[in-house]
Amino acid sequence: MICRVVAEKEYTDAAQNMQGLCEWRLDYLDRICKEDIKKIIEEKEVILTLRPTWCGGKFADESLRKDYLKDIMQLNPFCVDLELDTQGIGELVNCAREHDVKYIISYHNFCETPSLETLHAIYSRADRFDPSIIKIITTANALEDNLTILRFNLETESPVISFCMGSKGILSRIFCIQYGSVFTYGGEDIAPGQPTVDNLSHIYRILGWAS
Repeated sequence: MICRVVAEKEYTDAAQNMQGLCEWRLDYLDRICKEDIKKIIEEKEVILTLRPTWCGGKFADESLRKDYLKDIMQLNPFCVDLELDTQGIGELVNCAREHDVKYIISYHNFCETPSLETLHAIYSRADRFDPSIIKIITTANALEDNLTILRFNLETESPVISFCMGSKGILSRIFCIQYGSVFTYGGEDIAPGQPTVDNLSHIYRILGWAS
């Protein structure tokens, strides 16, 4: 229900925060070391994410990023997150398939929440790659954007994660799991408007939802 976001500079700190289902933001690390990554992720439900700067992350060298992703997929990870707008995304998808690694195809919009029609068009683009999960994250500029993204969750057929970022999107982060999202994310405000795992768990206990 809640995926914990781990974003640390050091491997020891990252390892200490690995609890349950996690997304490990490798782009926050001071260095990428396959051996250290392999030790930490062994037998854990960890989604490996190496987010580029053009998608709100911290990794700037796109060619090197794709090389690292290919290497990481040889470590038998639980899952990897691949950005839909990556140039040459098909090559990364083929690598994931070759190594029998589950993969999320993700899309982030840091400016707005598009119309339902546009959201479904993005979904169709991602669905062509036959991912385990399609992740479409937008930004709420008005409270009504929460309703748009929740309706989108209801209208999709494949496994999806979808909610709004930003202070006005917190409702969609909380309620998306009741509208079809596979899970929501919690962390120390890594993304705009992101609540902590403890806060989300507390809210879900009040609402009577298992967390």
